[in-house]
Amino acid sequence: MKVVCRRFTLIELLVVIAIIAVLAGLLLPALAGAREHAKRTRAQTEMKMLQTAIAMYESDYGYLPMGGAERVLSSAEYTALIQTLQNVSPCGNARGKRYLDISTEQGPGFLLDPWKRDYKVFLDLDYSGDIALDADTTFGPYEKVYNRVAVFSLGKDGANSKGADGDVNSWRQ
Repeated sequence: MKVVCRRFTLIELLVVIAIIAVLAGLLLPALAGAREHAKRTRAQTEMKMLQTAIAMYESDYGYLPMGGAERVLSSAEYTALIQTLQNVSPCGNARGKRYLDISTEQGPGFLLDPWKRDYKVFLDLDYSGDIALDADTTFGPYEKVYNRVAVFSLGKDGANSKGADGDVNSWRQ
């Protein structure tokens, strides 16, 4: 009795490879979209934690952690704010409390958004109960925010697009 071995022809093998390539091509954009969604979710979570830490600081001390005019904190002021909330040198805080306990890949005293930039923090320093964007402000909430603290990230593109193109903000969650 003769045993017949059935083998794939070259055409059949190429068809299978083509089908796998098409399926992979359909799957990769979905994975990229899921990755971007995960970054946005992480940013929203970290912004909420930052707002809560600032609120706890205000509850303990009776005032918001940074002084000055109502505007988005500069990079140096933002770093000092994070160091104060995390009770990290050189800033720290008088009571020695850690209001913000987030471990980041950058180490203590740093909190960057998922796109490796500072979060933009806007504080209601006149205690009016709202934060409004001035016409000459480069970065700031693009609408009136009825909160003590507004936090936002410029998202993937890094451009201040007034809420479009992936900006993530704390007041519309």
